[in-house]
Amino acid sequence: MDANGMRVPILGIEYEVPVYVHTTTSEVTTTSPYRLVVVDENGKPAQVLTEANLQSYHFDEQKNVTPNA
Repeated sequence: MDANGMRVPILGIEYEVPVYVHTTTSEVTTTSPYRLVVVDENGKPAQVLTEANLQSYHFDEQKNVTPNA
């Protein structure tokens, strides 16, 4: 670094790095009629899957999901 026409070494530097933390929570419960609730960043439900929704699909041995006929 130049200081008044002289080269001087830099012995250290201090800096800060901002950190972003994102936390998600998953809950499995049998006390609710909902089996899966996807919430947005504000905690509001964005998508709800109920027991009736689940029963309208078939899951085979290969874990493929198809609507019931």
